[in-house]
Amino acid sequence: MKLHNLCSKDPKRLALNYIRIKDGFAYVTDATVYAKIPIELLPGGFLSSSDNYCIAASEWKTSKIWEAVQIERIGKSVTCVSKKGVPYTFFLEDPSDINYPDIERYTNKDFVPIENIAIDASILANLQESLNMEYCILCFSGVRKTITIHSREHKDFVAGVMPINCQRI
Repeated sequence: MKLHNLCSKDPKRLALNYIRIKDGFAYVTDATVYAKIPIELLPGGFLSSSDNYCIAASEWKTSKIWEAVQIERIGKSVTCVSKKGVPYTFFLEDPSDINYPDIERYTNKDFVPIENIAIDASILANLQESLNMEYCILCFSGVRKTITIHSREHKDFVAGVMPINCQRI
């Protein structure tokens, strides 16, 4: 999974440049979309449900972890070996050093109601490609709610998109 594509690249929002590992899930957001992925769906099996770390999106991207032929973890150090046999090492970071948002807390918080919404298809395409989702279900659960996206293959897999006010487009 190319989770780095769902992280922010904004240097003013450094916390959103990370993948958060907590309670058996990986969380990513750029403040427009979010995803909550069970860690057993991530490559390599190097994370456990008790892990509480952050991974820099840039490290995830550079390591090409989704293509690695071998992944080894020793403590907070993770080494990925590419198809060409080239190793790349990155470190799991302490979340107390990063002010990562509590995605669960804000997922269905009340928002200002809007009459019409629009979804940028490129955002959905990016979610689909980044998360390797072949099929998904969009769930509109009413006014003031995010649009949740559920995987048909994995029940614990969830992502979401913030609605856009059509009148501003």
